[in-house]
Amino acid sequence: MANKNKEKDYIKLLHQYAFEHISEGTSFPEIISHLSSCGVKTDDVHLKQSIARAFSQTFVDSSRPVIGFNINDTGKHYMLVDAYFRYLEYLELEESRKNAESAKVISIIAIGLTLLALIASVIIGILQINQINP
Repeated sequence: MANKNKEKDYIKLLHQYAFEHISEGTSFPEIISHLSSCGVKTDDVHLKQSIARAFSQTFVDSSRPVIGFNINDTGKHYMLVDAYFRYLEYLELEESRKNAESAKVISIIAIGLTLLALIASVIIGILQINQINP
């Protein structure tokens, strides 16, 4: 399970970096350096292969057709349009989750206040009945 979270972390970081450098592009070594600085263990061969796969699905080299990706390529690559929109959808999803959590807290508070008002109403009603009929 922890490995799956790492995978999600590096994919998120890769897309975030691509989004931030969308106009100037980036290279695979730059991505590896960025991921290393964020705490991703890029010296793991299997993880580096996964990062290379994610890189090739996120970026395109504008100077040549998409045939394959060489891990030693230092040329500039640019974020693919579909990767850009996937990242925007991810950002919207995260914002929706935050809004849903906020709405949940507000609704719980509202329900609590309603219950408090109901209990207060019942107590006041009982007190009034007891005052009328001592």
